[in-house]
Amino acid sequence: MDELVKMKKLADKGKIQVIPIFYKVRARDVRRVRRQTGEFGDNFWSLAKASSGDQIKKWKEALECISGKMGLSLKDERCTLIAALKLILSRKLLIKEVVRVVAAARLKEVETRFEKKRRNDCNCPCQLPVIKRIKTEKL
Repeated sequence: MDELVKMKKLADKGKIQVIPIFYKVRARDVRRVRRQTGEFGDNFWSLAKASSGDQIKKWKEALECISGKMGLSLKDERCTLIAALKLILSRKLLIKEVVRVVAAARLKEVETRFEKKRRNDCNCPCQLPVIKRIKTEKL
């Protein structure tokens, strides 16, 4: 929790930019983190019992701030997550580039699923439209 407070401080000063990556997390679970409810809330308040009021206040502010930021939501896309993390760590890419890479990877996954569905729907009298890949501009 103290690391999250540090991240918030650095982000507030403009020294870092934070993009939360929610891996296998549903939207309602993110809300529970933000509000310190549910299973996360139970664990949070257990930890808070051994902490000072000022520290708890900082934790809550950091949780609300960071979890409220626009992030990447990767349900079961382990490969996409690993690819994004490798790029971040190995090349220290700009955030816009990371978002672009993840978006392109997700587009490829959607195209693949769509093509599989198209091939499996042989009994359908209508033809599904063909998705053409368009070149995306660098952000």
